[in-house]
Amino acid sequence: MRKNYDENSIKQLIEKYNIDQLFDNMDLPFYTIQYEKGELLQQPNDANNLFQIGISGEISVYHISTDGEKYFLSQNKKLF
Repeated sequence: MRKNYDENSIKQLIEKYNIDQLFDNMDLPFYTIQYEKGELLQQPNDANNLFQIGISGEISVYHISTDGEKYFLSQNKKLF
């Protein structure tokens, strides 16, 4: 995972993808995170108060049952 706090690149993404239209208040701390392929965005039982917007790549949301079976709740190959 690599975080980017560069205000200019964040502003460009906000404008390019109209992210400002998703919020009533843009007075929020924005930064970008680049994940490596296969890296998890969220671990089970981890506290996370981030609201993440996928811009490119593929995101899968799944549940792992007690017997280890993976059940996909959502898969998205086309973001923005």
